[in-house]
Amino acid sequence: MMKTSWIPTLLIFPIVYFLGWLLVQPLMLFDDKFIRENISLLVTFTSFILFSLSIPLWSRLRWNDEQYLTAIGLYKANTKIRKFFLFPFLQGYSLSLLLILLVIIPLILSPWGEWLGIVHFADFWNAVSLGFGVAFAEELIFRGWLLCEMHLLVQRRWVSICQAAMFSIVHARLTFGFWESIGLLSGLFLLGLLLSLIRTLHQGSLWGCIGLHGGLVGQWFLLSSGLVEFSSDAPAWLFGPGGQAINPVGGVIGIFFMSVCIILLHQRKALAMAGKPLTGA
Repeated sequence: MMKTSWIPTLLIFPIVYFLGWLLVQPLMLFDDKFIRENISLLVTFTSFILFSLSIPLWSRLRWNDEQYLTAIGLYKANTKIRKFFLFPFLQGYSLSLLLILLVIIPLILSPWGEWLGIVHFADFWNAVSLGFGVAFAEELIFRGWLLCEMHLLVQRRWVSICQAAMFSIVHARLTFGFWESIGLLSGLFLLGLLLSLIRTLHQGSLWGCIGLHGGLVGQWFLLSSGLVEFSSDAPAWLFGPGGQAINPVGGVIGIFFMSVCIILLHQRKALAMAGKPLTGA
């Protein structure tokens, strides 16, 4: 049996980013401050649009699957909307709220966090649009497209691990110290595993991943925009690196509770696969 090549997987993003850069260059002819200051964002957005438009053809040629929306988890024929979209999304968002509370409550009770309770409409709107915009794009790439690719390229038991590793490496920050970087990579890896597990439990629906990812990003953005003031002296090993711009994914508290979620959901997955009731029997 001929092995599937990694070359298309590795080349698609450099190619679409280059094409996105080419398409945006004519905008530079306009001497506009907004365009100059946001050129990188415009290139990224254009590249994502090109990537999204390529998925139907990619699905037919690469995955031999005409139902590309089902493959990436956005739609499934003959399935009720509430079962494939609404329930998974709400469950994912509820889990994000629980994880945020488990991190923010110890932080507020500590000397390194203070509840201010200030929220502006602009911050709220930015939290919603940024959180779910970023979540949709990243989940389409990592838990949608990349998971399908990994099923072609590696053995089944390595699929979730490989995509989680790539997810953590792509989001790595080289500006932190060694141990802070290790903590952040570990937390991102666990988050990638958790999101992959969420999609499996929701029978291939990507919307639970979008709810969880968007909830985490949006809620933390809103908290750090005025609801809570973080001290720059907060222990990075405990709450996460970043000082006043804390990233809770890389702290011991965040890592611990994500690990607990993974263990519990994995047990639920095992019981479901065994056809047993979720009663511990």
